Amino acid sequence: MLVKLISYSGDMYENQFVYTLKIRMAVSSLLMLHALSSETGDEVERFHSSAHVNNFETLDIRHYLIGEAIPGQGRAISTRRVPMNVAPLELARLSDLAATISTKKLATSRMKRLEVRVTAALGVIERGYLRHVHLTTRSKAENRLYQRLVTALDWFRASFGSNKDEADAVVSLAVAFETLLTDCYKRGVADHIERRVGICLKGVPKVGSYKRSVKAIYYARSEIVHSGSLGQAVNLARARVAFSLCFCEVAQRLEKWTPVANEPIRDLLDD
Repeated sequence: MLVKLISYSGDMYENQFVYTLKIRMAVSSLLMLHALSSETGDEVERFHSSAHVNNFETLDIRHYLIGEAIPGQGRAISTRRVPMNVAPLELARLSDLAATISTKKLATSRMKRLEVRVTAALGVIERGYLRHVHLTTRSKAENRLYQRLVTALDWFRASFGSNKDEADAVVSLAVAFETLLTDCYKRGVADHIERRVGICLKGVPKVGSYKRSVKAIYYARSEIVHSGSLGQAVNLARARVAFSLCFCEVAQRLEKWTPVANEPIRDLLDD
């Protein structure tokens, strides 16, 4: 995966939070599109996937390249290699893109519509995060909300790790839903999440199936935490689709939202 961005810096490291946020958003976009495109059950054949080509990929990212030029002077771009001032484990996790996307499927009208929606949703969250978390606009409600939404994305990404077993994926995805759709822990959280999935997906075909898959994920998470093993079948693929659609709905509502200090998710979803 290649991520291209333009930034202006004076010192090393000062923009690395921007770079890592861009990577987090780009990976989240690809994983959501993977989940949404795989919903029909048409998997990319192993022979046609670049994931199995021996191209000597590693996760030991240590540097990034900066190309610099002064606008209007016609000089060649000069490049320099800058060491990443980010924890190696964080970089490895960001680079662990365990998903396959069919370019043929992305060209369908359905996926083009979904790609526009996913891209717009992540753009809203990225801009809000930069404004209210990194630039500290002193809006405590928005600072807390955008941190929570980006954390939900991090847990969603974690459910795809290439070395994760199903139990790890279930726990990560359950935490992603709880972070996205609740403001704090309350009794009956599984019912709260199920109801709010229904609010987010109102009018979506087979919404009942999505609600059941998400609730099953949450109950399976509780079983894993308390007994140490996964003893029931869950539909991870369907639950990941539900998360992607719910995330897009939350982001869309943010554009017309008046910040409130208490329980912003409940307010956003009018629950």
